[in-house]
Amino acid sequence: MIRKFTLPLTVLAMTATLNAPTQVFAQETEAEAEASEATDAELAKFLEIFKVEDDGAPIEPDQLARAETVAVKLLPDGSYQKMMAETMSTVIEPMLGSIDQMPLSAITTFAGISEDEISPPDDATIKDLMEIVDPHFADRQQAMFKSVFDILIELSDEVEPAIRDGLAKAYARRFTGEELDDISTFLSTDTGAKFGAESLAVYSSREVIGASMEVMPKFLERFLGQMQNAEELMGDIPPQRTYGDLSELEKKRLAQLLGVDVEDLGPRETGQGDYETEAEPES
Repeated sequence: MIRKFTLPLTVLAMTATLNAPTQVFAQETEAEAEASEATDAELAKFLEIFKVEDDGAPIEPDQLARAETVAVKLLPDGSYQKMMAETMSTVIEPMLGSIDQMPLSAITTFAGISEDEISPPDDATIKDLMEIVDPHFADRQQAMFKSVFDILIELSDEVEPAIRDGLAKAYARRFTGEELDDISTFLSTDTGAKFGAESLAVYSSREVIGASMEVMPKFLERFLGQMQNAEELMGDIPPQRTYGDLSELEKKRLAQLLGVDVEDLGPRETGQGDYETEAEPES
């Protein structure tokens, strides 16, 4: 039986990425290249927000050395690969069963019909449809997933030293030299060494991931509830303006700031014989 179902947001996001036709990437136009450069520039601006500036308080070399000893024990070599392996077994592999199935919407789009128009027999399955529409869909999904995971594993070797360096500086500022020595002494014991080796991977364990997933429906329910009360949340904040709300002086200033003529602004032809119009004001 063909069922229509809703996947978790994470699965939908990953499916959208993996479902992108391979040929699209081989046909990048000049316009797409420019758009890609613009996206990269926007990403750089976004990352700049999180850039950590030196607070001007130098860390004593001895203090940093003690903290580095702790960081190495808390994040030993291979910690990120271990975490990725945990993530693969607890999160990714269970997802594969859903992602290996072609979305019904993609199949109906292929056939040139909407989901609302179909009435499949009870014994029809998505697998039956995939054998006709795209028999190698699952193979490509698996190959793409493996490729992405391999990249993450490779990057972990580059990420780990940087994270370890950040940990050392953070611990150096948050603990005294004596406290760092106490922590290091504990991490040098058999129990402490095991604790350090597991301290990162435990966040990818079935128990922690499961607990996070239990909370997610409550979060989404509350979030969506808040969004339904958007007008109330905005309070006295005016709604977004339209071009028609601008005064002539504001239109001229906008054109000046954009480096265009004021005549070039405003509603324009969409390319289909129609014109974009302002939203009708609510009565």
